[in-house]
Amino acid sequence: MQSRDPLRWSHQQSSLRQSEAGGEFLKVFEFWVDAAEKLRSEDPNFPPYDAIQKAFVITVEEFGPIRTQTVADMLMLAINFWAHGVQLAEGMTPVETAMVHEAVFQAQQRLQEQAGVDL
Repeated sequence: MQSRDPLRWSHQQSSLRQSEAGGEFLKVFEFWVDAAEKLRSEDPNFPPYDAIQKAFVITVEEFGPIRTQTVADMLMLAINFWAHGVQLAEGMTPVETAMVHEAVFQAQQRLQEQAGVDL
């Protein structure tokens, strides 16, 4: 995956690999974004949003159905780390945007809970 900030992405990858579930999540996520990048390499004018949509179909064919919450979490990562994340976000529908906002909210809640436990 082409990242806007390779160092931050490397830290995120390491964090996800700390658990089996996180590692599986990362595997599916990277497959999805790599498939989108492959589509864009075949046609550089292919918008990131369209590429990620088409690549999602390929990803589901490869891995099977993906839970809505997982898709939202992956979109959140794509927006934050993918080199084309900003363009992806600009093309998203209001429903997709709401899903990502909810994923961000839930991630913040998890971090607050972890901080409260660790203090």
